[in-house]
Formats: sequence, structure tokens, C-alpha cells
Amino acid sequence: MKRSIDEAYVMDTIEREAETYYKKYRPYMQLLESVAHWKKFRKPNEWDYRALGKMLESVDEMVKMCENMGTVADLGILPKIARDVVTIVYGTSPLPIIASIQPLDEEVGLVYYKRVKAVSGGGNISAGDVIVSVYGDFVTPQGFSNAEVTETIGTGDGSTTTFTATLTYKPVRPGTVSVVAGNITAQDYNYDGKLLGEGVKGTIDYGTGEIEVTFDEAPANGVNVVATYWGNVEDLQLGVREINYELDTKQVRAKIYALKGMTGLFKSWQFQKRFGRAAEEELATDLINAINSEIMGDLIRKMKAMLPGSVTWSASVPSGVSYFEHKQSFKDAVAGAERYIIENSKRGKVSFIIAGTKVCSVIRTLFGWNQLYDGRGMFGAYLFGELDGIPVINVPDTSLLEANRAIVGYKGVSDFEAPAVFCPYMPITVTTVLPTVHPLVTQRAVACWAAVEVLINRFLYGLTVSGSLPYES
Repeated sequence: MKRSIDEAYVMDTIEREAETYYKKYRPYMQLLESVAHWKKFRKPNEWDYRALGKMLESVDEMVKMCENMGTVADLGILPKIARDVVTIVYGTSPLPIIASIQPLDEEVGLVYYKRVKAVSGGGNISAGDVIVSVYGDFVTPQGFSNAEVTETIGTGDGSTTTFTATLTYKPVRPGTVSVVAGNITAQDYNYDGKLLGEGVKGTIDYGTGEIEVTFDEAPANGVNVVATYWGNVEDLQLGVREINYELDTKQVRAKIYALKGMTGLFKSWQFQKRFGRAAEEELATDLINAINSEIMGDLIRKMKAMLPGSVTWSASVPSGVSYFEHKQSFKDAVAGAERYIIENSKRGKVSFIIAGTKVCSVIRTLFGWNQLYDGRGMFGAYLFGELDGIPVINVPDTSLLEANRAIVGYKGVSDFEAPAVFCPYMPITVTTVLPTVHPLVTQRAVACWAAVEVLINRFLYGLTVSGSLPYES
């Protein structure tokens, strides 16, 4: 299901909600600003404050629901730590780098992405034309925002010498009119409405746009008689041309993610004595990381399946070139992937790289590399570092993304312009320590309700490393 909606209305709603949530959950917004792994690349913005606020609000609603049902004890320590957990999970996840974060109010909801339409016509653009969209629609405007217009006012037949027409946009700016037919040119040099040139003369009425030119010799058959002029922007009857941003929508359905884990009395005792921490809390942390890893993994799989193509960089070193010099050419492959993103979507740059382990081993040895995190304490894909300011996400699991493959992507400044979307409905929730059929074993459960979808695969391109690296020989 798709429909259009006005961007200004949605953005106004997002900004108002973000401001409200920031005031309501200020300590957690400040915590996000402090712990966000991706804050080096972009500061938390109204999208993040709104998304986190909605998730924190969902936590409060769940606690309230359990209080009303008399089952709040089932949440264990969740009421005390839930807001911190949700905030830290949001801040350490790579998802805000690669996807638009759009929380859902229902299990099935709408997500938004943008297109630009012409409200009024001009030049090669007609009213209602899509100028640019996330589907790759793109028209380079000519004579639309620019006051200069080019029109054909006639075509030579070898006998006609006089051509008349009424120019589309008027009043016409004096001194800007020229008429060309082959190598014959006339122009209003004196700003007096008289068109003069060798072998041609004519007149232009600046107010009405009526133009007439007469050639000494008739233009040859098929030769176009072309008038170029400027509309007088300060006095155009149609005014300055107008564009508008519209939002397309797509329906997504949130999916339930749930895990449980068990630990025994003796293991808990040993863990507490040795590390001074309850084994059940360590288990809860592992369960949260596992669910986050699966959500991120689902999105990477979908991205990989929808790549429109791939470029290849060979690790084989050409004769006469050192490996040190050769591996710097890896950046050419990244630039090649960027080229295809731009050609497919008519905009963009490399905003992120999701890389397998072999690709990461190449990237981390290049000039411009800065390592940020080593993945300790996290399962699955994590923010690894940056290459020339581009965030690189390391995927250690080769069954998820092959070691020699990478996904290069573009995400715009606006969250309406992203290749993918993450839509939390119910945030991460941890139950208390629950009894089992075995008297010496307890269990914890963690659940989340969210959707991840690829919206615009034109913002993605693949990269493959072929051949063997020196240490693989």
C-alpha cells in the first residue's frame, strides 16, 4: 500500500514530538548523546530523540500494564534498568547509520520516503512532473529555475524566409533575445525590440512575446529556427516556479523476536563468587545482544539479496607494483561502487560500508583508516571504524556476509532518504528470573517486536575482493 503525504506536516510532527520526548526523558537523551557509537559521524537529532522517546514510552506503558494486571514482578529488575538498556542498545547499534529509524504505533504501520515534484511548469519541466525520487526518477531541469528559455519557433523548408511565433514566457527581459538558424544569428543588441544580424532581421515585443524574423535566404529544409531568451522573473505572469516535497509510504509489519536462557544454581553460585555478579544478569545481557545481532543480521541479509550489482577489486598485485601501493587502489573500487549508486539514484555518496572480515582486513591497513571499536561485549555486526570519514561496520559472521564481500551504501541527511528502515514497535524487554520444571535451574527471557526492511536498493551496491591476500598464500 502506498500513498503520498506532505513532508512539511510529517517533519513538523517529528520535531514537536522530539522536543516533547527530550523534555520528558532528558537524562536518557543525554545518555544517548554520551554513549552513541555513531556520534562521530552525526549527532543525535530529532529523529533519534523521537525514536528513543517512543521506545522509552513503550517501556513505561508495559510496566504500567503489568502493574494493572498485578504481574509487574514478572519484569524483575526491568523497571529499574529498562530505560538505560533501551538507550544504550540504541546508541551502540549500527542501525542509525544505515537505516531510517521510524517507530511503529501498531504492529502494521507505514514508513515514509521522499520525492520532489514540480508544482508549476517551466522549461523542460511540466507541472506535476517528478523531478527526483528514491526510485531513481530524475530530470535535470532546463529553463525551470533558470530564467533562460530555448524554444523552436519554426523549421526551414528551403523556401520560407519569415517566421513568426509567440514566446511562452513573458514579459521578456530586454537584451536577452537571440534567434539562430544554422550559422545565422540575430539579437536585440540595442534593447529596443529590433533583432539584427547578418542576413536576418526581425522584431520582438517584450510585453506580449510576439516575435518575427525574416532571413535574406530561406533556411534549408529541416533546419530549426531557435529563439533563446530570458523571462523577466520580477514580472513573469506565472511567477517563480515552485517545487514541493512529497512523502511516499510503504506498509511494514513488525516481527516478534524472543529468546530465553537458563542457568543453574551451582553455575550462579560459582559466577557470583568469582566475578561478583549474578549469572542471570550476564545471561540477560547475552540475550539482548543475541536479539540485536539477529535484527541487524536480518537487515544485512535483505540488503545483500537486493544489491543491484557489484564491483570487484583484485588482491592480485600487478607486476612491478608493491603490495603496499596496490592495496591503496581498493579505494578505486569503493569509488566505483559510489559511481553506480549515483547513476542509479541520481544522487548520493558513500555513507557507510558493511564489510566481511577479509574486506575489513584490507580496509584497516589503508591510509585514512581510524579504528573506533573492537567489538568486545557485542554479538554480530558492529561499528568497526572509519575510512576517510566513512563508517565501516564489521560483520564477523561469514555465513551472514562472506569474508570477501561488502555492501556500500548511501543514506541522506534526511531520514526520508535511506536505503532501509528499522521500525521498533515493542522495545527490548527482559523478564525476571523465572522458575523451570527443574528446581535448581532458572531462566530469563528477552523479547522485541520490530520490522527491518530495505526500501531503496538503488542506494546500495556490492563490492567483492577477488584473489588472495599475501597472508593467505
